[in-house]
Amino acid sequence: LLLSLFLVMLYSCSTKKNTFTRRFYHNMTARYNGYFNGNESFKTGVVELTKLHVDNYSKILPVYTLGTADNATSVSTYFDKAFTKASTVIQRHSIFIKRKEHVRWIPEAYMLIGKSYFYKQDYKLADETFSYVVSQYSDYPIKYSAMLWLARTYSQQKKFEKAQSMLDLVESKIDKKLVPRYVLRDFPLVYADFQLKQGNNEKATEYLLSGIDKTKKRLDRARLSFILAQIYQENGELFKATALYNKVIKMNPPYEMSFNSKINKAMCYDATAGDSKEIKKLLNKMAKDIKNKEYLDQIYYALSEICMKEKDTTCALANYK
Repeated sequence: LLLSLFLVMLYSCSTKKNTFTRRFYHNMTARYNGYFNGNESFKTGVVELTKLHVDNYSKILPVYTLGTADNATSVSTYFDKAFTKASTVIQRHSIFIKRKEHVRWIPEAYMLIGKSYFYKQDYKLADETFSYVVSQYSDYPIKYSAMLWLARTYSQQKKFEKAQSMLDLVESKIDKKLVPRYVLRDFPLVYADFQLKQGNNEKATEYLLSGIDKTKKRLDRARLSFILAQIYQENGELFKATALYNKVIKMNPPYEMSFNSKINKAMCYDATAGDSKEIKKLLNKMAKDIKNKEYLDQIYYALSEICMKEKDTTCALANYK
């Protein structure tokens, strides 16, 4: 009985023929023995890298939190494990017969390798991997995801013409309703990132609006809303900026984003449109909060700017000092 069971297992393990039992075995094993563990390591790496990322609130924030090259190196073991697991899945479980892959987790494994390279900031190898997925799996929906990651890779390298071509190609497929739902969700964010990296902030606006509408995660929506508010503020659309900063505050974002939303909201104050009493009250309350000790300069500067807008130079001078 044991010998028979062993022979059945050995037969099922073979990747030379495309049969139901072999497809079933390799799909199950690839998913739960290799891909799952690799993907979990990858997700942990992304979380840890996000923790290391430091935003510069004096500039318009980036869409994605990728940290520095040193940050990426410090958490590279998570991405190395993801790469190793995905490589093992491909080596042991691929049933590629008659130019078709019969194990659905093989293209996913290649994508995991590409994303691991991307987060390690090895953009050359990321480019090669995503390009391979696009060409090798041209009849698979996953190619559209690979195209978006390619566009992100090009944007990171400032290869904006290549990124534009890839995004235009994806957009043409979206117009024809040929792409999976997750591509519809991710496309606006990749396009907004592409425009912001070139300083085309106004062009990023429509994609940020679409991204906010399609994004489910609260913190992601808060970040996109904050970026859009920054752009409105920069363009002098203060009413729109104020409304968005209020929304961000209500989303209970990380402390620094909440703080900067309040400061920026104060800086958007229009003396011709309302009373500053509530804003000043909020800023003075923030100044008394011990958590804001290292941010007092920003608070008093915001108070000074409000006073200047009201032509109250005595109040402005006191806060500037």
